Amino acid sequence: MQQWQKIFDRYSKYRQEGLESRYVNPSMLLDILEQNAYQYEIIGYSFQNKPIYKMRFGIGSRRVLLWSQMHGNETTALRASLDLWNWLHSKDEYSQDIYRHFTIDFIPQLNPDGAELYTRRNAQQIDINRDFLRESSPEIMVLKDCVEKGDYDALLNMHDMRTIFHAKNSDLPASISLLAASIDAENNYNPARIASECLAGYMFHHLQDFLPKAISRFDDSHYPLATGDNFMKQGTPILLLECGHYPEDYPRHETRRFTFLTLILWLQGQMGEEYDKLQWQREYQLVPVNDNKFYDIIVYNVNIVNNTKQSFDIAIQYDEILQEDKIVLQGKIAEIGDLQHYQAHEVIDATGKHFKFLTQGELKIGSPARFKLDNEEYNFVNIQM
Repeated sequence: MQQWQKIFDRYSKYRQEGLESRYVNPSMLLDILEQNAYQYEIIGYSFQNKPIYKMRFGIGSRRVLLWSQMHGNETTALRASLDLWNWLHSKDEYSQDIYRHFTIDFIPQLNPDGAELYTRRNAQQIDINRDFLRESSPEIMVLKDCVEKGDYDALLNMHDMRTIFHAKNSDLPASISLLAASIDAENNYNPARIASECLAGYMFHHLQDFLPKAISRFDDSHYPLATGDNFMKQGTPILLLECGHYPEDYPRHETRRFTFLTLILWLQGQMGEEYDKLQWQREYQLVPVNDNKFYDIIVYNVNIVNNTKQSFDIAIQYDEILQEDKIVLQGKIAEIGDLQHYQAHEVIDATGKHFKFLTQGELKIGSPARFKLDNEEYNFVNIQM
């Protein structure tokens, strides 16, 4: 058995306590850093003058950097990375190999202002991931300065993705998605992009045994303002890792566990073992492209006029809202019409049942999702996660 498979089997041993919620604010992060006595330093400050930390592990010659919470409401990779840090500091023989081989830097919360408010953007309302060229946000300057000074061999940019995504032709949501970013609109290659595709192919090859039909890759259209595209263009190999939905797992506990495994594979793929570049690049190009045909809930065959055959379908999508340091799901009507070519994480068949909309006002896009089918009430608003 591969060493990393044994580690994955013992995952619960390394899982960081206190991170059951998807809400992780800056004070919670600092408590974890101090409680575990991890090596860290302040490398800059956010727009609202909150510290941005960089953690370090290892003394090896291969230098790598990963970061999370570039978007403040995307915390799965942060939680999984702290689990990884617990394993790295264990007495495991393999973690000691990592210690000797790598110098690993980790920026756990690049956007602490957004993390505090559980918002995608920073306090200036800027998407940091699209601010590489203009440099309007202090946070992107902190990241670029860190990369410039670090002379890294590889970068990992980690995010969460919405529940709408799935691998093309798959009936399962995409729990993990990878992308080796492009360097220009003509889809050219440089050594950094080739190296990134090889590494992603290695990761996919081993991950698909654990997540069959649930791994995808984003399309590699060029985004001139994006962080990944520009670091790749500059010649530093970089992967985008997106943590997605796992069936019946809105808190993303299972996704967190598989992200932990993905991070180990990201490191192992750089150890020089089993690394045939041509083979792994082909593997990456076989990863199914992402599609976005999932809704959280679809109610099929809704009939609001008695004794007629006219019916339609209703799609419901959740918004994540921060309420008193907890995340709640607020279901809203996302689409009305013929949805037979879409999929859903939950399906309700309203055939032959009397539908009554319970929200004040008319049934329309954006309305809170509360209704009755005959005498059974369905309330998808303010669901505790």
